[in-house]
Amino acid sequence: MKGPWTRRLALGLVSVVLGLVVAEFAARVALGGRFVFGAHFGAPQGICGEFDAELGWRNRPSTSVRIAARGFSYHVTLNERGERGPLRPHAKPAGVKRVVVLGDSTAWGWGVDDERAWTRLVERELGGAVELINLAVPGYGTDQELWTLERAGLEYQPDIVLLALVHNDLLSNRFAVMQGMNKPVYQRSASGEWELTGRPVALPEGVGDLSQRRKRRVLAMYSALFKWFEPPAPEPTRYDLADPKVRAGIERFWNDVTDPQGWTYMLLGRVNETTRARGAQLVAFVIPHLVDRHLYDPRESAPEPIDDPASYSSYGSRKLAEAGAALGFGTFSIDASLLAAVRVGENLDCGDEHLNERGNEIVADVVARELRARLQLR
Repeated sequence: MKGPWTRRLALGLVSVVLGLVVAEFAARVALGGRFVFGAHFGAPQGICGEFDAELGWRNRPSTSVRIAARGFSYHVTLNERGERGPLRPHAKPAGVKRVVVLGDSTAWGWGVDDERAWTRLVERELGGAVELINLAVPGYGTDQELWTLERAGLEYQPDIVLLALVHNDLLSNRFAVMQGMNKPVYQRSASGEWELTGRPVALPEGVGDLSQRRKRRVLAMYSALFKWFEPPAPEPTRYDLADPKVRAGIERFWNDVTDPQGWTYMLLGRVNETTRARGAQLVAFVIPHLVDRHLYDPRESAPEPIDDPASYSSYGSRKLAEAGAALGFGTFSIDASLLAAVRVGENLDCGDEHLNERGNEIVADVVARELRARLQLR
């Protein structure tokens, strides 16, 4: 027969459980869209990434996770090599063309499900004649993309190396710490030569490995109470694009693409040399992100008069074309196609300055057309 203390203990446990249920419900109501059951919140670098002593960080192999952000969520699958796409043998099949994609979050597919990323759409459009190997990693600069090409990309025997350049890259190429994570960086020596510094990479003091950060988020995926005590995901950078000083600063950074003494010009040259040494061709284009919001947000005005929308290219795209002409690699622009959609009122922003599904579809249409011509496909 149960005694009074047993009944009191049972009642106490029931009260605790009910209290936790009520608190969990209240936390879910209070958090609203900041809590999505079973989803991680935050930047993919910390969710799908892991430390790499040579590159700073890389995609974590064999990962399947749902990521939530500002009013949207998407599923990410990374194969056994950490690539967002099917696992392919390194040996290229007979009769198949290979395209190795280098880039950051905008090429990786931030904001959309696996099959809605423009790399997957391009491959589907071109059919079995072309395979796209997506080696993009969120947060990468051109330097990390170069090292990724050397370490992994060339093994795939590419016919084309497709480089997606973003304004962020111009910053990342100059600095040894990006978004709280250390990375190697090239610096000028006293003799004027480029020297690689910061390798092997040291973990940021007091931060720990990316995997440690990820473990702290696991409970917050399934409990709003735990989520309540997690710091909110940082807001995306917002430039005041109407400020002439901001626009001038943006253009100064883009000038690094064509400056023979600049970081990005040097890195583009090295990517091109590495690609051509293996008998492949480098092709590059710019994806708008954070700057040039008029190319994905219909509420934004263009920073300059546009005389011919059908042939429009942003300042960054024009600078990249100059670099391509000087260094001997191919370029194209997706700007006019994005602008055409925005001008009829289409929103191409997924919610945090990355392209949504419609934006990815437009990019895929242009990229597929360019690859079809460059690979001489029927």
